[in-house]
Amino acid sequence: RSDLQMIKHKLNLKDVKLSSLTRGRLSSVKRRCHPLCECEVCGEGVTQSSMSRALLANGDNYTLLHIAALHGHPDLALLFAGHFTWMLDTVTLRDKLSPLHLACQYNNEPIVDILLTAGY
Repeated sequence: RSDLQMIKHKLNLKDVKLSSLTRGRLSSVKRRCHPLCECEVCGEGVTQSSMSRALLANGDNYTLLHIAALHGHPDLALLFAGHFTWMLDTVTLRDKLSPLHLACQYNNEPIVDILLTAGY
């Protein structure tokens, strides 16, 4: 729990409660035309942080959601999938792996459920 609190603090998401990011709400998250879309239609109802996307992915394009899926952190996966919807469609540069690929590969069933419910 302390890691979750620290990450929420660093991403300026201190007021976000996991209970507000229920799986039912995740399924209603509006998807973008494409991961980098900034048009008016896609911008409505999509929660984004003021942080740059470049700061939320490493050089291989592994996002925070990829890392949560890889290491089996469902609370973080729920937070990132609900707050940074563009991460759902992001793939790694070399192997073209999405967070769902990694969750399946490492048998992280709770995260697979979260990602599928989020509209993957």
